[in-house]
Amino acid sequence: TVEKVLCDGKYALPLGADSFRSLVITDGSGELTVNGITLKRRKGSSIFIPAQAGHAELKGELEAILTRV
Repeated sequence: TVEKVLCDGKYALPLGADSFRSLVITDGSGELTVNGITLKRRKGSSIFIPAQAGHAELKGELEAILTRV
């Protein structure tokens, strides 16, 4: 499944125990926080979020593609 993410401030990423998530930032910049760990991300960044990662949130002004299998 592929989903376009539009973050205009804050966006809670839908995670689950069933599959990993792959996030690619296609425009803009911001921060990704997963289980209290924050990473700065910008256009062109990609990150792998393992299954059962818990809570994830984007902050900033960005567009991304979120994929799960």
